[in-house]
Amino acid sequence: MKGLRLLAACSAISICASAPAQDSIRNTHELFPVKVDGKWGFIDASGKPQIAPGLSDVDEFGKLSDGFAIAAVDGKWGFINDKGEWVIKPQFHLAMNCPSALAAVETDDGKWRFTNRKGEFVDDAKYDNVMCFGVGPAAVITEGDDAWTYLDLKHMRLLPVRQNIPEGFDEGLTPMQVGNIWGFVDESGTFVIPPRFDEARGFSEGLAAVRLGDNWGYANRAGAIVITPQFGWAYGFSEGLAGVELDGEYGYMDHEGYFIIPAKFEDVREFSQGLAAVKQSSKWGYIDKQGSIVVEPRFDNNALPFRAGIAQVRLWGDLGYIDKSGEYVWKPAR
Repeated sequence: MKGLRLLAACSAISICASAPAQDSIRNTHELFPVKVDGKWGFIDASGKPQIAPGLSDVDEFGKLSDGFAIAAVDGKWGFINDKGEWVIKPQFHLAMNCPSALAAVETDDGKWRFTNRKGEFVDDAKYDNVMCFGVGPAAVITEGDDAWTYLDLKHMRLLPVRQNIPEGFDEGLTPMQVGNIWGFVDESGTFVIPPRFDEARGFSEGLAAVRLGDNWGYANRAGAIVITPQFGWAYGFSEGLAGVELDGEYGYMDHEGYFIIPAKFEDVREFSQGLAAVKQSSKWGYIDKQGSIVVEPRFDNNALPFRAGIAQVRLWGDLGYIDKSGEYVWKPAR
């Protein structure tokens, strides 16, 4: 239903809100997961296999970067390097990568703990649940609590911010609900923008989507409305544009609130490396910043943003990768 909060569906094996790569040159330091005959391996951005399929599970929406990725064998999770060698042997129920070169792992007692990249626990603290984001503090539920708070991963100290649903910190602020209205707090728990909105989402490129009544618009860091609420839904900004829904169709507007790409799509995703996924006739393709179709819509759900010059796509549920011309660097397979 339009206007209701779309929760970021962050699995226990993935990082939320990962920032898209900004360069258009294929980054050979990034590896991407592929599935062959039911086993997972990794390829580089040219489609060349780098880690032979042999893993029972990986974060299929993620990547291997900075020489570190989560992987599983026989139901146990650990961490591999870019050669496919186990850096932290598979021994955990679940695992996720976190900022500050840390990892969160679920141990045999059902509790979550943080390790360094040697697999050493960084302290004695245990948590009932953990959620890591691409940047900023991790969200945790301390033992016996029923609300989320945040953990400064650099100093391993809890922050005085509590939420029923973890929103994450974007550009230093997180949306905070008080009663039925929303504002924004910083990591000290201080309201930087007092509660005055009916709903709010995180900041991106200096603006945050906010709802007043049934309509979404955008506010700046001073809390002032800079784009009048008029949309059925509003995504965050990326590469200067944000996807918005008007009269049941989606297009893109700039920071001034002017439509750069008219609302004519069934749904849209953020721009990354100059292209964005859009939905037409129930299929996903990609457009450029002039709104021209550069990759014809032919894919199912989960047409992901471009990274290192390639994008993950799905065809009949099978995972593959395309380049910016729409040619496969890895054909969909299961």
